[in-house]
Amino acid sequence: MTKTTDRKKVRSDHKLANSWLKAGEKHTENYEQFKKNLAPIINDITKDGINTLQGIADELTRRKVTTRSGKTKWYASQIRNYWDKWKIEI
Repeated sequence: MTKTTDRKKVRSDHKLANSWLKAGEKHTENYEQFKKNLAPIINDITKDGINTLQGIADELTRRKVTTRSGKTKWYASQIRNYWDKWKIEI
């Protein structure tokens, strides 16, 4: 049996299986709320004529918008990742 199979078996038989499911649901809920809050800010920034990934990251940093991990420093790669996930075009 592989490690992956072992983990799946343990997880499905574990007493805390429901807790893991609830944690996953909460994670998804938090992500959706983050997206709901961030998307209008990015749209506002792009309407102001800033349309590069680095420019958007710099503006989010300047506005002290917190990242999902609570930091205020944004990077172009973070913007690109959200763009890819949310299927937004610059």
